[in-house]
Amino acid sequence: MRVFLCGLIILGAVFAGCRPNTPATPLSIYIVSQEKIENGQFIDTPDFPKLGYIGPKPDLTITRLADANFPVITESGRSLPGVIITLRTEDAEKFAALTERAVGKKTLLMLGGMPLVAPMLTYPMNAAQAGHLQFTCPTQAVQTQITNGLSELTR
Repeated sequence: MRVFLCGLIILGAVFAGCRPNTPATPLSIYIVSQEKIENGQFIDTPDFPKLGYIGPKPDLTITRLADANFPVITESGRSLPGVIITLRTEDAEKFAALTERAVGKKTLLMLGGMPLVAPMLTYPMNAAQAGHLQFTCPTQAVQTQITNGLSELTR
């Protein structure tokens, strides 16, 4: 995790109101296809090898979150850095509708150009299920990078 010097924290608190009004990087959700998509992009990264194709535009774009937490999550007896995203009600409803179209496919969540998670949807989710997303990160450094981006969406 990045180490911040005490002086930088104080300066950040003092100048927090002086930030330019730049929009936060959105959370984008794509339905992944194994078939090539016109003007789309093939996702093939070390964490997501040969995942598949995504369209040129997200199937859902989320610009504000209700909340984001970054706990340690125990999975298979291992403690891993985690992310819990809570969507606003209207976005949870839109994501639930998207899951109905995506059953049997992977959905890719991206923060800017960074793939976060790509679960296979085996059933459609209702809004309550779709509104709470949880996943683990491979390293603390990745969690920190995600924390920085998602924190902007909760302001």
